Amino acid sequence: MKKLILALLFCFVAIACQAATVTLAWDANPADQAVTKYTVYEQTGATWTKLVDVTTPTVTLSNVTPGIHTYAVTASNIWLESARSASAATPNVPSAPSNMIIITITP
Repeated sequence: MKKLILALLFCFVAIACQAATVTLAWDANPADQAVTKYTVYEQTGATWTKLVDVTTPTVTLSNVTPGIHTYAVTASNIWLESARSASAATPNVPSAPSNMIIITITP
């Protein structure tokens, strides 16, 4: 499977950071593999936690808190579950700008 593709809703410095919606998408497996479900996982530290099973190669996750979140997906048929895909991560909350100076003062 190709890497996950993320469509993200970000928070900006001028707006209070809020939970976001993250949409994940990946390439569907070939029909001859008879995939019955995809399982989305999130990594926390060294641990992968199952989030949701879906039947299509896309999922939207709601109320995702600001910060880095790493996701991967597996495919399953009636026999087995595949290895996890390459992971994809959301960007972290940006740091505040630094070294601001006053360029001009006009009376």
